[in-house]
Amino acid sequence: MRELMPYARLVTQERMTEATRECALLNIPGVPEDPDSEEAARFVRRWVTWISGWIAGEVFTWLGMCVDDDTLVTPWAMELAERYARFGFVPDRAVAMLNWHGTVPRSREALARLAAEGKLPPEDR
Repeated sequence: MRELMPYARLVTQERMTEATRECALLNIPGVPEDPDSEEAARFVRRWVTWISGWIAGEVFTWLGMCVDDDTLVTPWAMELAERYARFGFVPDRAVAMLNWHGTVPRSREALARLAAEGKLPPEDR
């Protein structure tokens, strides 16, 4: 599925339905045979969630590893990372990004709130 959706802009409900049809035609194991079934709709939702997590994780990794100047990391990135970690959506990557920018007050504050809530991944507690 990843090969059929190489770019985030391609991940739409319609494109996922089309990709599911393509996968069904190729007899890929685990793909529902009937692309119009409820099972296929669940399959598409599951893959959209997985692809969204993969993209978000890559963004957090890029923000953490490739943005060397802490003043260039915008407040929304810290808020988004905190929100993703709180909801358990790629929490390892979100917390890693916050840790990489530990000199930024918003990052430290987000990490403190996550720690107080018990939302940090086990390796970061």
